[in-house]
Amino acid sequence: MKAIKIVHPLPDDHDAPTQSLLGLSALAAELGAQGVSVEELFARTGMQPCQLEDPKARMSHRQRLAIYANARRLATRPEIGLLAGARQRLSDYGIYGYAMVSSATFGQALLFSVEHVTMAGPAVRQISFSIENNTAILR
Repeated sequence: MKAIKIVHPLPDDHDAPTQSLLGLSALAAELGAQGVSVEELFARTGMQPCQLEDPKARMSHRQRLAIYANARRLATRPEIGLLAGARQRLSDYGIYGYAMVSSATFGQALLFSVEHVTMAGPAVRQISFSIENNTAILR
């Protein structure tokens, strides 16, 4: 069994605006479908709804966690993360996503994603891949 594990540590300053708003548009869209406004999602986070449209906008790790806490509290369905994730496309991950899409095989895309996980941004902090009894396991 061969396992690859990469960990991307968080910055020491949890209030430094170092993270993109990657993935939040899908979360906002799913919550919108559940009757929750972006203003409610961003309440008490220091973020403004208009920042979703700004590719240069950055937020801190603490702000991201506050947004996720708001989403969990406001969502009408407990599987909000899965529903929001289903709204995303690989191309939402920029060059990282395009590299995966342009891989010749699923296996190559998977290996690229594991080897270059830090390109996915801070939302993906830890990833592992292993093969056990002819079953591939991606966590």
